[in-house]
Amino acid sequence: MIVFLLGVVACGRLLAAQSDERFKEFVSSKYHFKVQYPASWFQMAGTSDILDITNFERTPQVPGIALKVRGAEITVTQAPIDVHTPEQWVLRELPDTDSAPKDFAVEQVDIAVTNPAPGGCQKIKRVSWREEVAPDSYFAQTNYFCSTAAGLYKVELSNWDGDRTQSKLRVIATEIAQSLRTQ
Repeated sequence: MIVFLLGVVACGRLLAAQSDERFKEFVSSKYHFKVQYPASWFQMAGTSDILDITNFERTPQVPGIALKVRGAEITVTQAPIDVHTPEQWVLRELPDTDSAPKDFAVEQVDIAVTNPAPGGCQKIKRVSWREEVAPDSYFAQTNYFCSTAAGLYKVELSNWDGDRTQSKLRVIATEIAQSLRTQ
């Protein structure tokens, strides 16, 4: 599984290198991190401390979660102050299993970080599941928990379950996690 994921990540980097995709840098002065993200994605207005981007323009700005068909959202945040390990954070993020659908399943994969950059992720754990948002409608949730020397961070990808671009979206989220640097 890890070998396959590394192949997907390498393929994604190759595709990004071959495309004309440009990147922007987001810097959080409050949480002391920076990340690179595709310039074609749209940053939500008023989010200067966390990165909150979508692959579509949100107009008008409406509160709550609203994803268009083939829409995706990625957020980057620091761990809450009372969370000290990726495992604690994973348990906090997962839906309550008592109310989860019978086919609820969680996939956890450790992503190898070779030659960690100074201030970057030393370990990355990818945790994914599907979450019911309406009868027979699900979001695919994929969270990347990044352990750095300065603390824990999460890159969260939300998109519609069954989206045919799921693997491409995961490559983008993985690349954002790998670009994370603490300041």
